[in-house]
Formats: sequence, C-alpha cells, structure tokens
Amino acid sequence: MEPQSQYLLMIAQNHNIGATLLVHYTLLCARLKEVPALCRMLPLVAASDTDIVYEDVNLHALTSSLAVMAESFSRQEVCEAVFNQFFLVRMYDQVNSRLG
Repeated sequence: MEPQSQYLLMIAQNHNIGATLLVHYTLLCARLKEVPALCRMLPLVAASDTDIVYEDVNLHALTSSLAVMAESFSRQEVCEAVFNQFFLVRMYDQVNSRLG
C-alpha cells in the first residue's frame, strides 16, 4: 500500500470526520467517473472502520454512479476494486458478524 493510502486509511480509522470525507471523496470520484481514483479509494473505504458508506443514502449514490460507468467494467482493475475489494469485503464482514 502506498504511503498516501496508508495515511488516508489512518485518518479514516481514527476520526469520524476523516471517514466521512473519505466516503464523500469516493462518491465524488464515482460521480465524475474518475476510475483510477475510484479504484484507489474503494478498498480504503472498505478497510476503514466506518459503516457510513454502507448506509442506504450513500450506497445508493455509489451504486447509481457505478451503474452509468458500464464501459469501465470491461477493465479488470475496476471489477477487482468494486466487487472483490469493496462489496465482497462487506459481505464477508456481515457473514462473520452473524456467525461469530
């Protein structure tokens, strides 16, 4: 993980305001179709301790922005970031919390 990513993750894990800014920046990247930034931010948001991105309003905004980026999903790194490093992480967390 690059130093900037580690710094952003540290802020998001230790401060609610930092986590909120990380989520809103990620939503902005998705809305503007900034694919490289989105691929960098989604794993950080999933790794942070906040659940703010998984609230209905934010998750709806994110999935709505992703839905219009159909051409970007032909790239492997986009699919990896969205599905494996974002949505599957949350699914595993949900399953583990129910089992444990």
